[in-house]
Amino acid sequence: MLLTTAANAPIKMLEYSDYQCPFCERFFSGAFPGIKSEYIKTGQVYFVYKDLPLSFHPNAMPAAQAAHCAGEQGKYYQMHDLLFTFHEDWVDQRDVSLVFNKFADVLNLKGRDFKTCYESKKYVSQIQKSLQLAKTDGASGTPYFLINGTPFPGGAVPFQYFQEAFASILSPVDKKVPSKK
Repeated sequence: MLLTTAANAPIKMLEYSDYQCPFCERFFSGAFPGIKSEYIKTGQVYFVYKDLPLSFHPNAMPAAQAAHCAGEQGKYYQMHDLLFTFHEDWVDQRDVSLVFNKFADVLNLKGRDFKTCYESKKYVSQIQKSLQLAKTDGASGTPYFLINGTPFPGGAVPFQYFQEAFASILSPVDKKVPSKK
């Protein structure tokens, strides 16, 4: 899913993430707000989020489905944000659908449409395609980042590391040979 439409941005950032992953939540609450305000909203970063629900996180796939179902009503990223912001409210729940339905209410989604979509599991195959693409891209854990197609250290990386990487792309070092005086 896209967060920005600045396809001509000088930096293309892809994140593979798992909604149940504590490191993904730390990225969301730590580095991501700065990336969003300083780079995505200014059109310098074209950001794409892809699902990578890890098999040992049983609620990650249902959370990804909830986000996609919210997306049917134009609220993908709003659900994405609720899933990470209220991470502790659902990650260890047996029946996460109750929490996701509450999130749908908070977002003023059409409840019946959301519930029908979620229960149908219609996005499972799309999410599984994302899993396959992640393997092709070299992702073995989450969060996993590609910046302009190059793997970037994953995990709960501080905002400063992204700033440094972005600065090197936006303002490459002048490689001219120094002149002799």
